[in-house]
Amino acid sequence: YSHYDELLAWFILPGLGLLLLDVLLRHNVATGMTMAFRARFREVLLPIPAEWMHDHWIGLVIAVFGRIGMVERPLAKYRQHAANQAGGRRLTFWGKVRGALQAPPSAYDRQFEQFMMLRRRVAEASARPAAPDALSKIDSKLSHLRVRGHLPGSLFRRVVPIARELSTGHYQRYSKGVYSSIVDLLFKAT
Repeated sequence: YSHYDELLAWFILPGLGLLLLDVLLRHNVATGMTMAFRARFREVLLPIPAEWMHDHWIGLVIAVFGRIGMVERPLAKYRQHAANQAGGRRLTFWGKVRGALQAPPSAYDRQFEQFMMLRRRVAEASARPAAPDALSKIDSKLSHLRVRGHLPGSLFRRVVPIARELSTGHYQRYSKGVYSSIVDLLFKAT
């Protein structure tokens, strides 16, 4: 099971009710070396903010303003190795926990700023029609990042905002579901 398989599933099984924008708001499954897009998107895509991985930015912007299709046969051999800029390693459960413990609360502020850049780009591109409710989905992601980045220091005071994010489905839509909520409850203190 890989990100490619997950991405493929969203195209082949559209009955799941998930759009590619929804998947990309949760995490990046786009691989830059496999992308092609029409020249008319350059205006809204460029410049790619330095704070963004180019493949995630391109995937999100095209998902907001265009239609995404897929060639259903391999066109490239993708090799994972230790020197990859991203990916290349499968973390164990404890490796993920260790990473969560080491991530500073400011990581959410950084992600918040990244998605604010996306929101501004979408709002400023008034000449190009955006996907229905794209801005509201981006706003929901921003709200979720704001909550996660500003959780109270006390474990007991974190319960209510975390429960609220779980009940609205924000952890499921914009993070790693229950896993992220447990990490926030037990380990995150700002």
